[in-house]
Amino acid sequence: SAGDFQFAARMVESNALDLLKNGNISTLLGWFNTLPEETIKEHPQLCVYCAWALMLAGKTDNVEKYLLPAEAHVSALKDFGGLRGDIAAVRAYAAARQGDMDQTIDKAREWLSKDNLTVRSVMAFVLGGVYYMRQDFQNALTAMKEASELGEQAGNINVAVSALSAVGGFQVEQGNLIEAEK
Repeated sequence: SAGDFQFAARMVESNALDLLKNGNISTLLGWFNTLPEETIKEHPQLCVYCAWALMLAGKTDNVEKYLLPAEAHVSALKDFGGLRGDIAAVRAYAAARQGDMDQTIDKAREWLSKDNLTVRSVMAFVLGGVYYMRQDFQNALTAMKEASELGEQAGNINVAVSALSAVGGFQVEQGNLIEAEK
């Protein structure tokens, strides 16, 4: 309301990850809608959060519009870990949603060995979904269990709960009702 969009961008950026982890996507998208697009694009991490929120809301058309400026900042900053991993995670999720399973598996496996627990939890979740779609139920189950554990460790409740729910569903499908109940 005051027109201090840089301050507002920093405030959104400092709270966006918690909103994403807790599944408050509509709140986050509402905040992004109040910021000028140019302001968002000046903040690489904010671009990634915006791309995640759009992706999770099923609004995939504009995701690259925010990933490209973030990537330009990353190249300039020589960031080889955190932000680059966040960008790769969004792109892996996008590839999965578009049905490109080979690209999804390649991107996900590349980042499963990195230090960022949040990115690793998302990558394991995406990988579990791809294995499930390929009817590779054992690898799907393993990946979803890992996603749940990593999500819990990272405080990423959205991934932890979704992955654990998928594990239960996989167990039911396999007729393992006692395991599903656990």
